Amino acid sequence: ICFTCHFKVIYRSGVSEKCPEGDKWIEIPSPQVSITQLSVSPSGVVWGVTWEGVAVVRVGVSYYEPTGEEGI
Repeated sequence: ICFTCHFKVIYRSGVSEKCPEGDKWIEIPSPQVSITQLSVSPSGVVWGVTWEGVAVVRVGVSYYEPTGEEGI
């Protein structure tokens, strides 16, 4: 998971033992904000910080739902 120079949050899909480089980048829908810092906790919680210092958390992230359900 990372963010682009346009502050879009993306992740690499298709990563596996046989294909460690994955197959494509997928944008994760986010609130209409620019993420400037991004982190993933050991438990898998994905959160970011905006230019204004507001924390944005992505809920529902799992192995089966890698983009999560929604941002709060």
